Amino acid sequence: MDANQFRDKIKEIKTKINALSNKDIKDILDDLVNLIDALHQKIMCNITDRKRENTLFDLIKTIDSSKHSNVVMAIAYYFYLKGLEPFNVNDVKAMYGEARLTPPKNLNDTINKCAKRGLLIECKEKRMT
Repeated sequence: MDANQFRDKIKEIKTKINALSNKDIKDILDDLVNLIDALHQKIMCNITDRKRENTLFDLIKTIDSSKHSNVVMAIAYYFYLKGLEPFNVNDVKAMYGEARLTPPKNLNDTINKCAKRGLLIECKEKRMT
């Protein structure tokens, strides 16, 4: 059931509740429907928040993006979250563009320094494109 169908069903149920004659039952059912509606809205907000927190832009906002090693690691984590491993320097460069950031002049060197520090592991296997 999508959000519009859910909203329509809530309206339909509220209409049926309003047609009831017993005020006590009417009040209880109305409270239950309002509670269900509020919970649904909260769940939908949480789902939206969870989807947003995995964007590259949001990851980069959480780091000091003035250091290229931090940006490279955020991009590597983004690839990990999306299951886009292994990756290469061209992939990282493309993500710099997507994030609207200027890559370092020697991106290979930045990636190699991250690997030397143990932050990245070199993968010998070739990736099919």
